[in-house]
Amino acid sequence: MRLALALRGQECPSDAALVLAGLCLNVAAACLAAFALYCLSLEVTTKAGGEGKAFAALCAVLFLLNPATCFFVALYSESCYSFLTFSGLLCLVMGLKSLRSG
Repeated sequence: MRLALALRGQECPSDAALVLAGLCLNVAAACLAAFALYCLSLEVTTKAGGEGKAFAALCAVLFLLNPATCFFVALYSESCYSFLTFSGLLCLVMGLKSLRSG
């Protein structure tokens, strides 16, 4: 990557800037994963009343406060994987609900 930037005549970002950018992306992906889990829990548990909102919020909070949260702020792909998994499951559940009602 540094060679490609050098060939284009651009300055290479420092290692600290790259690490900071990675951390910011992982924290954003972890927040998006928590929101996707909230929406998924809400979609699965909500009946006629609003009782599913408290459970969905609890799921999202426990997801963010679990002991493995250190992997969501480190430069690993777990936060992105969690976001994509929860989003995919949400699309699946919403698709199944529309097929049943449609």
